[in-house]
Amino acid sequence: MWLEFLYSKLVPMIVSVAFVTGQCTNYKLQSNQYKRSSSYQLTGTDVAISDSFLSEGWYRFQSGAGNDMVTSAPSLAMCGTLYPVWLDGSLPLQGEDTVDRTACVVGLTRSCESTIPIKIRNCGTYNVYYLRKTPNLASGYCFGEQVRCPYGQGSENGFTPGCQMLPAITVSPVVDADLEETPSQIPRLGSTKRSYFECTFNKPSMGPYYFDITWYINEDEVRRTTNVLYEDIASTRLLPEHWVHQYNLNMVVRCSVRVRTSSGGTPSNEMSSRDYQAGIFPESFSYHLDEGQTMSIPFQVTYPVGCLFTKLESNCITAIYMLTPYYYQSSAVDTCQNIKSTEALLFNKNKCGIIISSNTWNESKVLNVTGNIDNLINERDREIYIRLGHNGQGNDPSGAWDNVTIPDIKVYISDVDNTISNRICMLRTDPRFWTFDNRFHNIYTAGEFVLYRHKKRNVEVS
Repeated sequence: MWLEFLYSKLVPMIVSVAFVTGQCTNYKLQSNQYKRSSSYQLTGTDVAISDSFLSEGWYRFQSGAGNDMVTSAPSLAMCGTLYPVWLDGSLPLQGEDTVDRTACVVGLTRSCESTIPIKIRNCGTYNVYYLRKTPNLASGYCFGEQVRCPYGQGSENGFTPGCQMLPAITVSPVVDADLEETPSQIPRLGSTKRSYFECTFNKPSMGPYYFDITWYINEDEVRRTTNVLYEDIASTRLLPEHWVHQYNLNMVVRCSVRVRTSSGGTPSNEMSSRDYQAGIFPESFSYHLDEGQTMSIPFQVTYPVGCLFTKLESNCITAIYMLTPYYYQSSAVDTCQNIKSTEALLFNKNKCGIIISSNTWNESKVLNVTGNIDNLINERDREIYIRLGHNGQGNDPSGAWDNVTIPDIKVYISDVDNTISNRICMLRTDPRFWTFDNRFHNIYTAGEFVLYRHKKRNVEVS
């Protein structure tokens, strides 16, 4: 009885704690929506924010304009929308449980034309909001009170307050990927090669200047370093430990630079690099070939393979192999079984994948495929998808190549067997007959004669 009583009391508590914790981790993050600020006025070129299409659920907002819902009524056409929605009440205190609050929709005549029940949860350093659809088109929730600094001015986060004149310095950052050598734990086997991304740009004249380097993967900020001298830029590199457990290769990497004339001084606006596609990429994702034709699909590799010991660098490889439609797990890294002969594509033995090595990673790679002759007359082109991925074999110590996401490559196989279409195989009572290959024969001797024989299957007409 005592255990049953204890269980009945503890289980609801455990469920309740798990639910509350989930609110602080399971939310939809809304980043950089600075136009939701109560100080941002809707312009003629803006598309009004409309939360009448919002999916009900928990949200967290992050922006230089501010991260919390405003608690005073904005005017019409503020917050990047026509009918702003504000919080009629107070924000929860730190450590406070989920609280019920009321949001007000600004109308034409009143600051609270209609209301929306919402919930707010304090998660320590930030709040999360349980939001519902707004009742009006072109109505949206207001978050933050600041705006971007005027042109030519900046601040630590690029928003008011504290905007000051920016340093008149520009740089053009570029993302590079390469390997660096570091001492290994076993010197007799050589050094270790570690892969990295670096944000490179020319050193501005005069100075000294201080730089902020920010890294983005798929538009998510993953690393920020501030107040670094140009001579120490190598310390701002993006290393595998900064991303390898959250992102897969074939990702988009970008870096941005801000310049300061003094350590801790007002930084310039962000100057961004172009997007860098990091991973392995085919020249195209769609190909055509005929039955019996062999084609080489070229690939470009844009991220290096690390190496634990440089004196064994020939063994520092990663394998990108066929995953579908047929994959054979082999003990040897450079072998894999051919696709079944009934499939649309054939691969040469030991060549149904791509091996990327540490010392030749930036050389072009190819995958050779052959259209299988099925000896059937097909009404239309056959289609097959090649899916490539990491097969678990390789020895890059960083784990950067352990996961790679490559879109399927579609291959159309054109039929060549239509050359035997409408062919006649017949034998008359006189010694004259035609075979399927359209050959005519006069036979005057006794014996067995083959009219048709399949090249691969055990079938013949005689």
